[in-house]
Amino acid sequence: MKIIRRILLVVCLAVFLYSAGNLLNIGYKYHKLDSDNNKLQEKVVTEVKQDSPLDRKIDFNQLKSINEDIIGWIYIPNTNIDYALLKGKTNDTYIHTNYEKKYSFGGSIFLDEDNNASLTDSNTIIYGHNMKNGSMFGHLKKFREDDRLYKQDKYFWILTPERNYRYEIISAYTTGVNS
Repeated sequence: MKIIRRILLVVCLAVFLYSAGNLLNIGYKYHKLDSDNNKLQEKVVTEVKQDSPLDRKIDFNQLKSINEDIIGWIYIPNTNIDYALLKGKTNDTYIHTNYEKKYSFGGSIFLDEDNNASLTDSNTIIYGHNMKNGSMFGHLKKFREDDRLYKQDKYFWILTPERNYRYEIISAYTTGVNS
């Protein structure tokens, strides 16, 4: 009986250590995702005033020197959505790749492969992961959960070297992985 308890203790300890390791790994991936984006923001975004998204200055020359696929910057006031916007050759290009073309489990915010990089299509589809910590497009859930956020500011901005675009948020929904 004593040997069975010891075996069970060892098995439980192994399961615990394996689970703890996985949790630490996931936490590190979230931290790295946020840290990488914060570093990029510090390099290229300058807040002239806090009054308007148009008061933000983006260093597009610096962005292009990092990655030619960066076509703009997406910003939603009163959220943490403040990211480089990329366009790859396919929709798989930036699904798990960051703006530096390095692996990232959260990937990037990117334009659909069939959309024009000049944002002149009738409909433009932008993809981003719905991260559990609220990063990437994870914050969009709050538009469904709290009407006050939508009433506070129902617009988002895409800033490009050529011009700035203001869009109204008319729908936010979550799709399945295979959708």
